[in-house]
Amino acid sequence: MKTSVACTIENNADHISYDAVCKQLLSEKSILAWIMKYCVSECREMAVEDIARCIEASPSVSVTPVFPDENTTLINGMNTVNTSRDEGTVVFDILFAAMIPLPKPMRLIINVEAQADFSPHYPLSSRAEYYSARLISSQKGREFTNSHYGDIKKVYTIWICTDPPEYRENTIGRTTTAMRYRFGRVDKLIKGYGLQRTVFVLLGDEEEKEAEGVLRLLDVLFRSEKGIEERKRILEEEFDIVMNEDMEMEVRHMCNLSKGVENRGIRKGIIQGREEGREEGREEEKLDSIRNVMDTLGLTMEQAMQALKIPKSEQEKYAQLLMQ
Repeated sequence: MKTSVACTIENNADHISYDAVCKQLLSEKSILAWIMKYCVSECREMAVEDIARCIEASPSVSVTPVFPDENTTLINGMNTVNTSRDEGTVVFDILFAAMIPLPKPMRLIINVEAQADFSPHYPLSSRAEYYSARLISSQKGREFTNSHYGDIKKVYTIWICTDPPEYRENTIGRTTTAMRYRFGRVDKLIKGYGLQRTVFVLLGDEEEKEAEGVLRLLDVLFRSEKGIEERKRILEEEFDIVMNEDMEMEVRHMCNLSKGVENRGIRKGIIQGREEGREEGREEEKLDSIRNVMDTLGLTMEQAMQALKIPKSEQEKYAQLLMQ
């Protein structure tokens, strides 16, 4: 039987939209568990396989799976469309709950967003704060009733940024809320703060030393320029994400998963073009200098190039250009 990762990878070769591919892959429990280990503080000391077992799949909301024949390992349990008559509609990429077996069991509500555009026309951090606030306010009537605010569940909104600026690559940043006292001294902490956590996971080159754990996993999935077999090997050997024989056959036909790879290729082309343009400009400047020295001082072409200290390795090239 094909895993949904296998199907997603194969179908991406048929040009399924990048966003759909990201969401489908990120909704895999095996991948979500790795994200939680590095982004959810309550899961930091847990084994990845134990984290995966904590992820709930509630049948209360029916979501049509992308692959109808298999939905046993996907997060279909929560309605990803959050509506409010006054506030409009917010569409979450992935939304699920997890019951973490701390000394006292703790239920978390977690949202994972795949974000390709790191610099939209608005501050991305503001959008993340809004999503986090909606995850809190939407619990009214679900997780708590009336004024039982002590029952509000902690929420995480985790943003997987597939194409951040180079200086931010392979970093994970977290924000939280905390009480800070301006006056007086308090010995006992007040409970109830820190219910909202925002995490930004900024991907980069999987070979960089900073790329370890979930960063390397997601880099390989969404940013790698490696061949299919090599990516498959990394996922299986380094992350215990097992791919069966059916998937192994299909993954051979897979194209690169990332629009970010395409964007980076465009950027590389632009940079290369700029460098080539600069080089052409430098050549023209040198040619003009050689001509000026020849005309002003009455020197031969070879003498002019020697006077201008043109390297011998380049003199033949400039001689040919001058004779054109």
